[in-house]
Amino acid sequence: MMRLLYLFTALVAIILVLAACGSQPATEAPEPPEPTEALAADATEPAFSGSGADATSAPAAEVSKEADESSASDSPISLVDPSGETLTFDEPPERIVCVHFSCLVELSFFDVVPVAVADVFEDRVIATFFGEEASEGIVRIPMESNTEVDFELIASLEPNLVIGYKELSVPLEGVVPVIGVFGYEESRDGLLARTEHYATLFGNPPNLEEQLQVISDRIEAYTLLVPDNRTVLLTYPESADNLNSWRVDGRYGRCGWFEEFADCLLDEDVNGNTTVEGLLDLDPDVILIQGYNYVPNDLLEQMSSDPLWQELTAYQNDEIYVLELEETSGTTSLTVLDTVYDAWMIRIYPDIFPDGPLTDEEVQEILTEL
Repeated sequence: MMRLLYLFTALVAIILVLAACGSQPATEAPEPPEPTEALAADATEPAFSGSGADATSAPAAEVSKEADESSASDSPISLVDPSGETLTFDEPPERIVCVHFSCLVELSFFDVVPVAVADVFEDRVIATFFGEEASEGIVRIPMESNTEVDFELIASLEPNLVIGYKELSVPLEGVVPVIGVFGYEESRDGLLARTEHYATLFGNPPNLEEQLQVISDRIEAYTLLVPDNRTVLLTYPESADNLNSWRVDGRYGRCGWFEEFADCLLDEDVNGNTTVEGLLDLDPDVILIQGYNYVPNDLLEQMSSDPLWQELTAYQNDEIYVLELEETSGTTSLTVLDTVYDAWMIRIYPDIFPDGPLTDEEVQEILTEL
């Protein structure tokens, strides 16, 4: 009898608790998070145009939609460019034209294949980023300069986004919006801001943070090992017909990278061309030449016939290297900087890395030990 009483008492208590819960007012749904402000530095070159049927443009300072591939939403996608304009898309752009190298790098990171690219990029380079099969289906856009491209061909492809030089927004106004690739802060944070802008459009890869951590670990491991006692110049000739005019650029994207593990020799305000005599005045230990498609295959052989080149320390020590274009693409995108470091380190410090780039296991061992 006592056991039944206890059971009855417990049952009544449970009923009272449930009733009390049911009488509570319904919990209000949490307010959605405030839109995040776009990561953009003060622009020296405005980068976006608000033209195009699929985009609208207006001065603004906020991103109205967080980029997240896993979240389904009917809200438009908006981002603020470095110039302060806002671009808004009804859906992620899919038909994209690339007229700048950084576009190839970033789109490949997000597994987005462009419908067209500038013809200044070799087929081999395009295939490196998008694969042989996809590369064959990508249209090549004739391009003479930053502002001279085949606009009629671009329009005929009916793209919903062009990524390249901001000057293109003028002739393409009312046809398609243009995202410029300049105007971000000249730093690693600036490159990260650009990557996050692309993530706003295309959604974060599921393992974005892990990928960026892998890149950061590899860079840190390299910088921990090297003595930072060499001078380096990253340059390229003005054209295949003029090997006496060489590009020198002291800004972060061309020079600042080396300050973490070498001396790049140039002040930040240096940006222009110099002669071979100018290179001799700098006389770096190592010269890295960016392998644009117009760089002649026999470049080093041509140098050997020039007495001025022979006076360079880098020439005398056989430390002039013509790199593949993708081996210098870290100057345009954070997402491939680790592989660029692989290419640079084995050339700048061959005695420290005689067996080639660090393996993933070596990276973790170095970080653990040092």
